[in-house]
Amino acid sequence: MTTTDTIAIAGLPPIPGLRVRPYLGPSDHPAMAAASNAWRASIGVTELVTVDALDNLYAHLTNSDPYRDCLALELDGEIVGYTRNEWETDDRTGDRAYDTTVILAPKVASEAGYCALLAEGARRFRYDHADRVGRPGDRFRAWIHDSDPRLVAAHVAAGFMPAHRWFELVRPTLDDLSEAPLPEGIEVRPVEPEHWRAVWEADIDAFSEDWDPADSTENAFQRFLGEPHQVPALWQVAWDGDQIAGHVLVTVNPEENERFGVQRGILDSVAVRKPWRRRGLARALIARTLVALREHGETSAGLGVDVDNPNQALTLYESCGFAVQISGTVFERPFA
Repeated sequence: MTTTDTIAIAGLPPIPGLRVRPYLGPSDHPAMAAASNAWRASIGVTELVTVDALDNLYAHLTNSDPYRDCLALELDGEIVGYTRNEWETDDRTGDRAYDTTVILAPKVASEAGYCALLAEGARRFRYDHADRVGRPGDRFRAWIHDSDPRLVAAHVAAGFMPAHRWFELVRPTLDDLSEAPLPEGIEVRPVEPEHWRAVWEADIDAFSEDWDPADSTENAFQRFLGEPHQVPALWQVAWDGDQIAGHVLVTVNPEENERFGVQRGILDSVAVRKPWRRRGLARALIARTLVALREHGETSAGLGVDVDNPNQALTLYESCGFAVQISGTVFERPFA
């Protein structure tokens, strides 16, 4: 593969100077990040993609070879979008979900462009997995911000239907924080490097019954280790003897904060394992996290939530002062 290779995509609008080529490696990441951030800004998403984060993600993808499964779109030699195919299998059922990520900067974004690239992703999936014995639960899947009407329309045109909802929430201030006691017998301890795998395994276990269980592969653990915005000093990890009962993991993205003029920490994962639920542990850990963020110099906090969470997580977060800022929908359609 070279920068001169061109890939024909049926139905892609004929924009002068636009072409599709293979992904060439980390040297593409700065321009890919710029394209992604331009798209995010155009739909009101204040979440910044950094080159470090792309480096880490593409080094540890699960069920995706970027040199085969990622395409870059160039306009007059500048990357203005990209696509990536990846899939995952639900270990509980054997069903497989196929995701085609499509990013288009505003200068080339169109419903027709999204439709063409989604169709190309589906074609490649069907070719690559032609020998698989399909299951009724196999499906194409996409996580889409509701504020991107062209991307929503492209998926609807391709036969996708809404399946789940998710929100991104913000607590706009860290003033007037309330305390919440830890359950009896539970203590929060400083996080040491030797705890990281146990923390990750506890996170996997806590979400094992969700409709979309977390990736439990070794690649996922390596992504976790390499996440550039983790702040372990702010993590609140609750122990019951030698068992992790629950935790709140925190990230802070300095580039994002500077770009948008905020000082915000993200509660990247709020998790309580099943034996320790319904005892107020999540509320206590959130309260401790907000205090830790304030002491660290942040002035606001954010997190994401699955609206269908069976443990009433949205109600908990709203009672802790968080409010919905952005909404999104998971769209699916059968693979067969």
